[in-house]
Amino acid sequence: MPGARHPALVCGYRTRTDFAAHAGLGRVLGVPIASVELVDDRDYHFDLVSCPLDSRRALVAPVGLDRYGTHVRHRVVDEVVVLTGDEASMFCANAIVVGSTIVMRARTVRLGRLLEGFGFTVAVSGVGEFLKAGRRRRCLMLALDARSRRSLSTPALDARLSS
Repeated sequence: MPGARHPALVCGYRTRTDFAAHAGLGRVLGVPIASVELVDDRDYHFDLVSCPLDSRRALVAPVGLDRYGTHVRHRVVDEVVVLTGDEASMFCANAIVVGSTIVMRARTVRLGRLLEGFGFTVAVSGVGEFLKAGRRRRCLMLALDARSRRSLSTPALDARLSS
């Protein structure tokens, strides 16, 4: 994460992603990769257990990570917002952040107040039948505010893209 104490791209592995893929990704992007194991088969993507909020903060559902994974998140993120078991089961980490607005399927009063205290506006938007197809809100998103690949460039990535 940008601005993190120990910058790294944090990637999850187990059910749908092979650990060995992370080394190749790190080489292509030219960035350090911190690999964490997703310990619950229901949390088959990293965005079900973690959501960066800004350059300093991230939501983390530790129930989906092993001890090392939880340690990594605390190492690379300045301020970890730890989700309760109930918040994790409500898929609060699978949120979309656009500027200062966070769109999530559900929230608890505790989490809503905490996020609003950080200056975020929380919009709750259910995904209904889509939950049966995979639960992932980010699958429904077209990131119109995403940075261009130029702003994400690294020497290794630039060399790969120009060849």
